[in-house]
Amino acid sequence: MKTHTTILASFLLLTAPAFAQMVDVDMNEDGMVSFEELVAVYKTVTEEQFAEMDTNSDGRTC
Repeated sequence: MKTHTTILASFLLLTAPAFAQMVDVDMNEDGMVSFEELVAVYKTVTEEQFAEMDTNSDGRTC
């Protein structure tokens, strides 16, 4: 049980910054990030880079 608690705590500590960044980028709060939302925060992101993240080609990524 102690191991599971340690793993869960580590996971939460490591993913919290990524989630916080996602909230900052996901301007319409739909749980997904469009190219427009991403480039508004990260100005140097290219459409090609976004396409690599958009694995199902739906125009959004999480």
